[in-house]
Amino acid sequence: MRLSIWFSFILLLSMVAGCQKQPDFTATDGQAIYLKSAADRWTILNIWAQWCGPCRKEIPEFNALAKHKDLNVLGYDFDGDTGDRLKHKVRMMGIQFPVIEGNPLTVLELPLPQVLPTTLMINPQGKVMDILYGPQTEEGMIHRVNKLKKQGVSNGH
Repeated sequence: MRLSIWFSFILLLSMVAGCQKQPDFTATDGQAIYLKSAADRWTILNIWAQWCGPCRKEIPEFNALAKHKDLNVLGYDFDGDTGDRLKHKVRMMGIQFPVIEGNPLTVLELPLPQVLPTTLMINPQGKVMDILYGPQTEEGMIHRVNKLKKQGVSNGH
C-alpha cells in the first residue's frame, strides 16, 4: 500500500514538473530567461563585447532602459564567455541588466553579427522584429519599440 502511494506521488510530481516551461537561458545572476514573454513585454537584446568601445559607451543607455518595467532588457557577450569570467566582465562594464549565459542567437536562428554593438528588438511572441547596428540610446530604442507596436508588429502581423 505504501509503495503504491509513493509511486503515485512520484508520478504526480513528474507530471507537474513536465508541465512547467523550461527557460530558454539562465542569466549570470541565476534568473530564468524566456525569450517569449508571458507578460506581453518586448525584449531588447544587446550584443556586446568588452573590447568594443561603442559597446562600453552605450551600456548606461541600456541600464536606463532596463528600468522601464514594460520591457525586458538582456545582454549577450559576443565572445561567449560564461561563469566567473562573464560575471567579471559584467561587473567591470557596469552592466545592471541580466546577461545571458549561452548563445541566444541559436534559438533565434540568427548568425553572429558582423557589427558591434548589435541590438535585437524581439516581440512578446519571441520573434525578432528589428535589428539595430551601432550604438543606441534609451530614447531611440523606446521610440523604435513604440513605432513597431503602432505598426501592429507586436502580434506578428
